[in-house]
Amino acid sequence: MKYISTIAAILFCNLSFASINLEIENKTDESITFSTKKDYIRSEKESYYKVNNLDPDNATELPKSKHFIYKNYIVDIRDTQIPCAWINILGHTKEQGRGLEIYINYQKIGTICANKTNILTTKPKARITIYKDYAQNTNFHFYNIGWWPNETIFPSSININLTYSVLEFFAEH
Repeated sequence: MKYISTIAAILFCNLSFASINLEIENKTDESITFSTKKDYIRSEKESYYKVNNLDPDNATELPKSKHFIYKNYIVDIRDTQIPCAWINILGHTKEQGRGLEIYINYQKIGTICANKTNILTTKPKARITIYKDYAQNTNFHFYNIGWWPNETIFPSSININLTYSVLEFFAEH
């Protein structure tokens, strides 16, 4: 009976997504500093932002807010609620991934398909890797780190050269 209940829970449960898991990874050769919103404020004089340090070759998961400030870039990750990947288990199709949009300085830069890490989790998982290219330009690699990527609706990763991509985008608009 226990096994039948487990299978029924997997197949017929409401796997609506609660939020997203977003990690930041530092692939530069120096420590980086970024700010995130605090979950709560203790006093009116306290800053609304928390300063975080991330050493080279380390990663950290962002808190509930998927908004952070890196240098002079305000980065915001938004869930589109648009399904982009599915999994079929014993004839039942389940949503496996959703579109995540990246905004830099309040301008939409792109969308990826982020998937859950397994069939029992409820959150898609994505990562932003910060690195420098040969010309020492800072880049973001925004990509899916969940199971079974599907690129039929959105790509599973995008590269953003902060020096050129963002400036070109603003020049066009």
